[in-house]
Amino acid sequence: MAKPKYKINEKHISDKHGIARLERDGFSRQDIMHSMYNLTPGVDQRERTKIVKELFDRKGEC
Repeated sequence: MAKPKYKINEKHISDKHGIARLERDGFSRQDIMHSMYNLTPGVDQRERTKIVKELFDRKGEC
């Protein structure tokens, strides 16, 4: 798959159902998780778990 043309930012991480769009654009799950940790310094594990749940939640996806 082609290399993505943009960097993951806070908006991409905070979007509900965002994983589908990021994967479609060529990011691996490893890239996504690494970016999430880099974009959330000082955030406790509970908040990161919440972010990941919303990012990977595919319920109600159009």
